[in-house]
Amino acid sequence: MKRTVKLQLDLNWILANQKAVLDNLKLESLAVHQFLQSRFAQASDVSQDPVFQFVFRSFYRLDNAGLSGSFKTHYFEIMQEERSSPAEFDIARVCRELYVHQRLKKDQSLQFSFVTKMANTLSPDFPVYDSEVARMHGFNPPHHVKEMEAKLDKLMSFYDLMQAGYIDVVDSGVLVPVLKKFDAAFPAHGSLNLVKKLDFIVWSAGKIKI
Repeated sequence: MKRTVKLQLDLNWILANQKAVLDNLKLESLAVHQFLQSRFAQASDVSQDPVFQFVFRSFYRLDNAGLSGSFKTHYFEIMQEERSSPAEFDIARVCRELYVHQRLKKDQSLQFSFVTKMANTLSPDFPVYDSEVARMHGFNPPHHVKEMEAKLDKLMSFYDLMQAGYIDVVDSGVLVPVLKKFDAAFPAHGSLNLVKKLDFIVWSAGKIKI
């Protein structure tokens, strides 16, 4: 199926409001992210690491989504299975694999955002998708779409373009002033992948943009 989704990251808004965007980012969030990445790299098996799982679930709010225990167990099993070849991670396939698990209220739900958070843990080249990121791109999440495959296709259409767009933004240098201020504000995290820095900046912008 040919995917056609208009992508328009509001770069001008980020540039005009860069101080507020960076002020909204908390050192705690960056530190927890760093802890998770370090723990992930050091753990021999994250599906058997209760500390990693607890911090991950708390940081990304998995425990607030009404997900079943079987979903969470399978989620971390997949994360462990996929760590050997992160560049080949297939978001759509993993979404389908996890869709079989009923939530606590006995329905099924597409957990696209959580799968992108898994992907991002495997490789920072996979940006995180959530409602704040969608807002900064002018993308309306397909909540109204009932059929799972149709909803997944719309989300993947957006995500593919968003991922390519982040690379274009980094290559163009348009957000260099913001990235430099990010490094100055968070010197301990200056070595973060550029796409991951952009990931944080876009998320923070989406949190405060009305």
